[in-house]
Parts: sequence; structure tokens; C-alpha cells
Amino acid sequence: RDADRCLALRPEWSKGQSRRSTALFGLGRYGEAEAACIAGIALDAPQGETAAASATTSPLHGMLAKCQKETCEPLAVQREMYRLRQKAKQDAKLQELMASLSGGGTGAGGGPKVFNMSNLNFSGGNNPFANLGGLPGLGGAGQQPKMSEQQM
Repeated sequence: RDADRCLALRPEWSKGQSRRSTALFGLGRYGEAEAACIAGIALDAPQGETAAASATTSPLHGMLAKCQKETCEPLAVQREMYRLRQKAKQDAKLQELMASLSGGGTGAGGGPKVFNMSNLNFSGGNNPFANLGGLPGLGGAGQQPKMSEQQM
């Protein structure tokens, strides 16, 4: 919407077409993004020159190449590529979140900050899990529970 508003205010500005093409590409609308690139390149071309003859180093040319790479595929493939890109972005965000919860690394004792047991000391008889015998890893070390004759 911002790019469309920009183009409504300054239709001769190629940067508006550049922003529009980037937004459309991000939405998976590759054909429309390609058309916006072509329109922007046409605006960039000096008088008397065709868009093809203008310099090919502008960001619009790079985006046009990306768009053309997508639009040469069938529509079903384009939609699947968009879905895969969205999934990759979501996965990256989840990885970033997990890294922030784990203290930023996978080193020893790097459990989540919300429940980090790496600095707890259960030596010297202060183990709250000591009477959970029979549950390996929880302080009972695989021992049988201690029960009195009356409990049996």
C-alpha cells in the first residue's frame, strides 16, 4: 500500500516502482512484481534510450532478474516456492527465538533462561529428588524406593 501511495504521489519516480516490485515479490505476486520492475526501468531510461539499453546495475534490474526466474515456472510452482520461502522465514524466526531462550548457544548448561538448572547444586544431601528412587536421572540413581515395613 505504501508503494502504491508513493506512486500515486510521484508516478514518474522509479524508486516507487522498485519498492512496489519488492513488496509484490515478498507477497508471492511475481508477475506483478516483474511488471513493476519493467515500468521502473522504463522510467530510469534516459530520453531516447530503451529500457534494455540503460545500465543494468540498478536494483530494479536485480529484482527483474529474480522475478523472471520465478515467472518462468508454472503458477503452481510459483505458489509452492512462495510457501517454502514463508516456511523458511518462520523457521528462522523460531530458531532465533530458541537461541534467545537458550542463552544464545548450545554449550553445556545452556538450557532455557526460564528454567536453567545448570547452576543448581544438589551435593551435600540437598537433593530434593533423592527420595525418587527407581527413576534414573532424578536423583534416585536407579535405587529401589525406601519404604518402611508399615508402608509395604
